[in-house]
Amino acid sequence: MPQKLIPRLLLPLLLAATAPAATVTFTQDVAPIIFSHCSACHRPGEAAPFTLMNYADVKKHGTLIAAVTAARIMPPWKAEPASYPYRDSRRLTDDDLKTLQTWIKQGMPEGDPAKLPALPKFTEGWQLGTPDLIVKMDKAFPVPAEGSDTTVTCASRSICLTINGYGRSNCARLRARWFTTFSISPIPPGTPKALKPNRMPAAHPWLA
Repeated sequence: MPQKLIPRLLLPLLLAATAPAATVTFTQDVAPIIFSHCSACHRPGEAAPFTLMNYADVKKHGTLIAAVTAARIMPPWKAEPASYPYRDSRRLTDDDLKTLQTWIKQGMPEGDPAKLPALPKFTEGWQLGTPDLIVKMDKAFPVPAEGSDTTVTCASRSICLTINGYGRSNCARLRARWFTTFSISPIPPGTPKALKPNRMPAAHPWLA
């Protein structure tokens, strides 16, 4: 290869390596992620402590959003990745996380307002449709700020006892039940939700 051709071949490679990263904007890149994974809880009247409904909301909490999403704390999704997809998974993809991190590093630009997607239409009341069975806890339960799944255990025993009709002394004899979805709502009505409705895989066993 003639030596004089080498600079011509290297020039495009150098330009590609030094080209600035494409600008990530709220309206085109970040808003679809926030609206589909965060706004359902981060809106007026819901459990989240602040709203994420527009650019100003998200920019105000941008650094926090980047931290809790990178740590997989938010959006809440306990299930580990599997060889099969979960229905209605809240888990962010690696590309989603990269988009959020890049947006923060670039100074959280807003972008073209004309490219902002519409907010989803949120369901009011029962999120999963009218339930076949409504179970009420017999007394209020204070949710601790930290600790194990005490609240889940309390709720599961209450539900199983109601379904099976056994007394507390007979908890060991509770049999398995099957369900496709469940929803946890506050009592009395109108109380801000401490736990949001979730969907579980179909035919998931409910055990005491």
